[in-house]
Amino acid sequence: MNMTCNFNRFKKVLMYDGRRTYRMFGLVMLLIVLFDLIAWGLAMTFHPFQIKDWTTSPDVRQNILTFMIILAVMLAPSIVYNNCNKRSNGIYFAMLPASRGEKFWSMVFYCYVVVPVVAAAGFMLTDMLLTLLPFGPYRDWIWEGLSSDQLLTGNMNIGNMELQNTDWMPGWFGNAVLWVLTVWFEASLFVYGNTLFKRAKFILSLISLQVLNWLLSILLVIVILIFKESIFQRIMTWESPDIFSHDMKLLIWGSTGLMALVIALCTWLSWRRLKKAQY
Repeated sequence: MNMTCNFNRFKKVLMYDGRRTYRMFGLVMLLIVLFDLIAWGLAMTFHPFQIKDWTTSPDVRQNILTFMIILAVMLAPSIVYNNCNKRSNGIYFAMLPASRGEKFWSMVFYCYVVVPVVAAAGFMLTDMLLTLLPFGPYRDWIWEGLSSDQLLTGNMNIGNMELQNTDWMPGWFGNAVLWVLTVWFEASLFVYGNTLFKRAKFILSLISLQVLNWLLSILLVIVILIFKESIFQRIMTWESPDIFSHDMKLLIWGSTGLMALVIALCTWLSWRRLKKAQY
């Protein structure tokens, strides 16, 4: 019942879960990986006459990549570990010769790491092969799109002042951290939903997430209405690059810290639910 870990036992659980993930989630993963091929085909279909001059921007493909990875981590828990908390159907999970901690960390490893890494690698490999073709809308490599820093700075102006100070930008490393945390944020929510609900786990987790977003949006609007004068006065001080840089850093890294906190909380709640599950 504890969270102890024996390396050999844990390795066997990982191998077992790997086979289960391949068997139960392999087709879904293949569809996610090949979605780029579908996007490429749609581009060919809707732009048959301008195809020599028309390209699909790498930024568009990056957004599709991110969406498909997030979809993969949202679906994986309810498909691969659907029975982990069910009284009768979960007997196989309870009877595995490993501690619940080992089984839980194997679940975390596959849902947080293996699924998004395989989805990203497969999608990018497909995209590279399509880019190598001498025809079609993919002319640039997927990583050649504008960085988020460039997108943010573009032609951004505060009042009459064009922004020159970009010290607040997270840079490539910071953007990578934010991207990974975004994927883990979604994964942790749906792993928790998988241990919380008994049926229709993906749908109920998705509905719960939308309700939570709705409630947080209402709370944000209320806060803005209450403190609108203070917020407006602070925004007016953004003509000073130093103040603007300070506030942007606070906003970005505050959001990053909050995401990390939610990931840790949902992971702990998932473990707590699984540890107390009755079979």
